[in-house]
Amino acid sequence: MKETEKIYYNFLNNLPNTLKHKYFFGIFIYALGIIIDIIIPLIQKNLIDISIENKYVNMTILLLFFSIIILSVLLKKMNSSCFRKLRLKVVEYYYSHAIKKIWYMPKENLTDKGVGYYSNLLISGCQNLGIVIAPQIFSFMFFAVQSLIGLYIVFSWNYFIGIFIIFLMIISVCNTFLFNNHRNKLMNVYRESTDKLTKQNDDYILNIITNRVYSNYYSSTNNLFVEQNNAKQALSKFLSSLEINRLISDSAESVGIMLSLIIALYFVIENKLSYGQLFAVISYCPVILRPFENYVTFLGDITQYGSNIKRYEDAFGNIQNIKDVPLKEQSKYYTDIVSRIEFRNVQVDYQNNMSLSFIIDKPTAIIGISGEGKTTIAKILNKDIYPQNGKIYINDNNFLDIERDFWLGGLLYIGQDVEIFSKDLEYNILVGKKLINKENIECEYIRLRKKLEQYIENNCSLIDDEYDILKSHYGIDNKIDREINDSIKEFITYTNSNIDKIVKRWFSLLYIERQKFDEVVKLLDLNKIDKREYKQNGSTISGGEKQKIGLARFLLKEDFDFFIIDEPFTSMDAILEKKCTRLLLEKISNKPGLIITHKLRIAELLAKTIIIMNNGVIEQIGSIKEIEESNKLYKKLKNSYDKKNI
Repeated sequence: MKETEKIYYNFLNNLPNTLKHKYFFGIFIYALGIIIDIIIPLIQKNLIDISIENKYVNMTILLLFFSIIILSVLLKKMNSSCFRKLRLKVVEYYYSHAIKKIWYMPKENLTDKGVGYYSNLLISGCQNLGIVIAPQIFSFMFFAVQSLIGLYIVFSWNYFIGIFIIFLMIISVCNTFLFNNHRNKLMNVYRESTDKLTKQNDDYILNIITNRVYSNYYSSTNNLFVEQNNAKQALSKFLSSLEINRLISDSAESVGIMLSLIIALYFVIENKLSYGQLFAVISYCPVILRPFENYVTFLGDITQYGSNIKRYEDAFGNIQNIKDVPLKEQSKYYTDIVSRIEFRNVQVDYQNNMSLSFIIDKPTAIIGISGEGKTTIAKILNKDIYPQNGKIYINDNNFLDIERDFWLGGLLYIGQDVEIFSKDLEYNILVGKKLINKENIECEYIRLRKKLEQYIENNCSLIDDEYDILKSHYGIDNKIDREINDSIKEFITYTNSNIDKIVKRWFSLLYIERQKFDEVVKLLDLNKIDKREYKQNGSTISGGEKQKIGLARFLLKEDFDFFIIDEPFTSMDAILEKKCTRLLLEKISNKPGLIITHKLRIAELLAKTIIIMNNGVIEQIGSIKEIEESNKLYKKLKNSYDKKNI
C-alpha cells in the first residue's frame, strides 16, 4: 500500500497547478454525488412506507425522489465529463513533455531502443498514463464513509442483517488483498516480455535485407516467435488473474445480496422490518460493499499507471526535469565569430581520451583513419552527445554552457545520413519554415525588428507563435521565464548590432526566400522527385537523392556562424559529387567550419587548413601543400585513395 500511495502522490505532485485545481473540482462533484446516493434509499424507504400506511402515493415525496434521481444523474454526467476532459489534458501534458525530451536526446539513444519503442510510448504510452485520472483514491475514502453511514442505518433497523453485511465486507477485503500482489507481479512480467518483443521486432524490421540475404525466414524469426509466445503467456496469466478476481467479487456480491434479501424478507414477514426498509437494505447492500470493489479498481489502475510511468521515465526521465543538460545552459548566449575550438581531455563513453587543441577561422578539414574520433567531434559540436569528462572551449567560452538551441540556430550541418520526413519535397527542404517572396523580405525584417523593440521597451510577454520560436531558440523555459527574459534583454540591448543579429536570426528561423528555394531545387534537379511519396525515412528515394535534399537545406540556410560537413557525398556518383562540391565551396568560402571526409579530393577542394589525426591526437596542422609534402599518414591515405580511383 505504501508503494501505491507513493505512486499516486508522485502523480499529483507532477501535475501542473491548473490541472490539480480541475482534478479537485471533479472530486468535489464526485463527493456531492456520493452524498446523494446515501439520501436516495432513505427517501425511497419513506415513500414506500408512507404510501403503504396512507394507502396513496405522497406526491411531494415522489417529486422529491425524482428530483434527487435527476440531480444524481446530472452530477454523474458532470463528473464524467470533467474527468474525461482532464484525462485528455493529462495525456497532452505527458505527450508534450515526451516530445520535448526527444528534442534534447542524443539520436543514438533513440535508435538504441528503436524508433518503434518511442513511437509506441508517445501514442499508447501517454494515453495509458491518463488512466489514473479518475476519482478512485478519493472515492474509496468517500465510499468508506458512505458504507459506515449505510451500515449504521441498517444496524439501527436490524442488528442481524448488519452483522451479515459485515461478513460480506470481510469476504470482499480478503479477496482484494489476496489477489492484488499476485496481479501486480503478473503485470510486471507482461510489461517486461512486451519490451523484449518490441526490441526484437525493431531488429527484425530494420535489418530485413540482411536477414533475407545472410539468413533464412525460420532462423531470423525464431527469436521473434519465442518472445511473442512469452508475451502471450504472460498476458494470458494476467487476464486469467483478473477474470478470477472479478468472478469471486461478483459471485460474493450476488450471493450476498440474495441472502440479504431472503433474511430481510423473513424479518418483513415477522413484522420486524418494513417494506420501505426492505427496499432500502437491498439498495444499501451494493453501496456498503462498493468501497472494496472500488479499491480493487483503484489498485488495478494505479498499478497500471505505476508500470506505465516507470517505462515512461525510463525513456524520458522525470516529468519535472525537461532537459538532460543543466538548466544553467539555458542562460548562456554567444555573439562572437567562432575563431577557436579547443578540446581538453575530452572523453565519451565509447571513445578514448582526446586531447585536442586547434584553431578554426576558415574551412578546416580533419583527416584520419576510421575510428580516430572525427565523427565524434562532429556529434559533440552538433550537441547530439555530451562528453563525460574534459572541457571544450569556443574561443574562451565553455561550450557546454552555450544554450543548445541558440548554438544550433547558428550552425550549418550536413552529414552522411540525411533524415527524410514522410512528407513532400517542400517540407523536407523547409523543415517547417515558410516561403517568402524577395520583395516582402525588407518589410518583414522591419516588422520583426519593431516587434522585438516593443518587447524590450514595454516588457511585453512573449506569447504568440513567432515569439515561441524565438523563445525556443534562446532556451526559455516557463519555470525560469523571468530570469531568461532579463538575460535576453541584457544580451540584445548590449549593442545595436546585437538587435540586428537577433532579427536576422529570427527571420532565418521563420522564412526561406522563395526565389532561392526554386533556384536550389532546379540546380540540384530535385523537381523529378517533387510529387513522389517518400514514405518513412525516404524509403522510395535513393541515397544520392536524400543527400541532395540535405545539401538543399544546407545551401538555403542563410544565417550561420559555423558549419560542419561530415561525409556528405557517400551515395553520389562522381559527376554529381563534383557539381555538389562546387556548390559547397561557394557556400562556405572563407567561413569557419569543419570538414570531415575520407575523400581527400573533397578535403583539398573545400578546406584551407588540414588537421591530421592519429591515435586520438593531432599529428599535424597545416596548409594542403605543407601536409602533402611532410605528413606520412596523409601520403599513405592519398596513395591508397589514388589507387582506389584508378
